[in-house]
Amino acid sequence: NKPNDTKNEYKKLSGAIKFKPLDITIGTGIYLDAAIKKHQQYILTRFKDSTFTKNSYVFILDLHNIEGGKKFATMLLNSNRPDLVNKPIDDNFKGEKGKEFNKVYLKDLRLKGESYVDYWFKKVGQLKPVHKMSYFYHQKEWNWIIGSGFYFDDLEAQISQKEQERQSYIQNMIYTSIKW
Repeated sequence: NKPNDTKNEYKKLSGAIKFKPLDITIGTGIYLDAAIKKHQQYILTRFKDSTFTKNSYVFILDLHNIEGGKKFATMLLNSNRPDLVNKPIDDNFKGEKGKEFNKVYLKDLRLKGESYVDYWFKKVGQLKPVHKMSYFYHQKEWNWIIGSGFYFDDLEAQISQKEQERQSYIQNMIYTSIKW
């Protein structure tokens, strides 16, 4: 039992050692639920302000019902959309072209524990929807859904930039080789 809750039992990790010079025993302990909450808070704080690129992000949902429903989860973290944090998530929500992507990934999570879903969504601050891909993982121990996403147009821009860098490198190598 916890001192402030004598009706319920909680798992606790504790240890003690005998201090022989004073003939006393010194002990300490921590309730596992408190340790888990501290660890969860550390993770949420650690990733709160992290973005991989301008339009990719990490998000964490507290899952209440893997079968779905009006309030099947609560947004705990979304580095791209802090306005959604602590808000309920509804499985009937649709992407810009009508795909009920929440229902799609929930089904996959029930079957496989993870899901990749492509759908159309507006980028923050833009009016036109863009094709995107999100990955969802069911972290069963804490009943969290952890995920990340990206927009295909950003990926194409990164590929184009790398292609230009490669072309410049090849041209420089050819020029250097011929110069000798």
